[in-house]
Amino acid sequence: AVHHLDKDGMFIITTPNSFGIHRVVRDCCFGLNSDPICNTQHTLWHSPRTLITILSRYDLEIVDIKFYSYNKIMHLIFRALGAEKLLPHIFLATKKK
Repeated sequence: AVHHLDKDGMFIITTPNSFGIHRVVRDCCFGLNSDPICNTQHTLWHSPRTLITILSRYDLEIVDIKFYSYNKIMHLIFRALGAEKLLPHIFLATKKK
């Protein structure tokens, strides 16, 4: 992807959050060996740290990182509680250094 970016281009990533509340609760209630509840197209679960580490290896810098939920009520509640990092999805914007 880096080779295809223009000088001022941005690379946008959206992915499930490996530390989203839905996964944490499921793992605590049903054990770490429970079958993953995910889209079968996702073959690897990422956290903000893994994404930042991978992107830095390719000379990409983070412009913005957000956590979100398609459920608007859940999103508002977690934002109000200051617990956005537990939302189920990550949105990350990056560009060349």
